[in-house]
Amino acid sequence: AMAVASASAGTGQSIEHCCGLLQKGKSDEERFVGLLLASKLVAEPAELRRVCGAALPFVHRLVHSPPPPDTVGNGNLYRGLALSVLASFVTDAELLSRSDLLSCAVAAGASALGAGADASAEEARDAATVLDAALRQPAGLAEAVRTRVVSTVLASASALPAESTSPLADQDQAQAPPACSLLIVASELICASAGTPLGDAIFSLAHPHAVRSEFLATTSQLALALGASRDAATAARLGALLAALRAAEVCNGRADELLPLAATDPLSEALRLGLGSLLSSKIQPAMRAD
Repeated sequence: AMAVASASAGTGQSIEHCCGLLQKGKSDEERFVGLLLASKLVAEPAELRRVCGAALPFVHRLVHSPPPPDTVGNGNLYRGLALSVLASFVTDAELLSRSDLLSCAVAAGASALGAGADASAEEARDAATVLDAALRQPAGLAEAVRTRVVSTVLASASALPAESTSPLADQDQAQAPPACSLLIVASELICASAGTPLGDAIFSLAHPHAVRSEFLATTSQLALALGASRDAATAARLGALLAALRAAEVCNGRADELLPLAATDPLSEALRLGLGSLLSSKIQPAMRAD
């Protein structure tokens, strides 16, 4: 028992040493050492939360750091490390209540999945994991709306042809692109919030008009992509388009002083564009009917 207690105390002291390097290190090299040591030593949720509190400012800086000169074209080593660490942080339910963690997670995911990100496959996987966790939280979804990640990153990535070399496109398997899945996650959270305290939490952080506008911008991009290409991602794009339209409808009902839909209303235009693309498409009749 004494040996176990001694080992536990030693681990605790080591965690504190790592946190000291992260918070008070004299150089980034010392902070890197603290982060790498912590990744090997953390064994309990309390330790993970302690490391998160100490590491988050450094992780946030890594997200926005350019890659080392000798690694250009092979992803971003610094961003990849940040995403790997964030992927560990978002496994803890208590940490997911931290708005600073969610803000960093959304920024990191957008940085790796956005146009011209030059992300490695591992970065893209971690980015999808981190964004999936963030978008399931009201504060994370509100941050994605505020920074327009939904319409400028996820929608654009979902519209890419399936044969694209984007890290979001799986060339070996005809599966739903991660960006489409993330759009559906965000849309379903909005739909599930209708008439619930969850909706109060979401719309206290992001106005229904802003959320609605973001999802309508998304439907426009997806509708154009559906009309322009037929590939393995078509069904996933269609699912994301329908989910986004349902989310926009929930926002439409939530807004306190929203005018009735008119012919020039963005929702009407998005519906017209989406349905027009589907009706003129070569999608199988059963799928088109759905």
